[in-house]
Amino acid sequence: MKSKKKVLFGLAVAVPVILAGNLLPTPDGLSRMGMIAGSIFFAAIVLWLTEPLPMGVTGLTMMMLLVLTSVLGYELKTAVGTSVFIMTFTAFTGAASHMVIGGAPDLSALILCVIA
Repeated sequence: MKSKKKVLFGLAVAVPVILAGNLLPTPDGLSRMGMIAGSIFFAAIVLWLTEPLPMGVTGLTMMMLLVLTSVLGYELKTAVGTSVFIMTFTAFTGAASHMVIGGAPDLSALILCVIA
């Protein structure tokens, strides 16, 4: 079981990293969207290293943040209705429910997906 300190540390570092990407001025040669995408990427690295959430949940959450923070160029009202958001949300809820019920990864399905 993960220690509570490790979970809180990971979240306490990742959230300010994302906020910093949204609030700090952008350096020369980097667009606003690039700054936000970079902060989400670095927050994902922090979360993967400290593992306050399972790796799959962290990855899917970061993909959702990319859609919802308009990095992909959608307005929020358009982004929520896109197939990218719907697919990501469906994958997120499926993965989360699978982990909650304690399901182990299906290696045969993984191999089939890699081959296809």
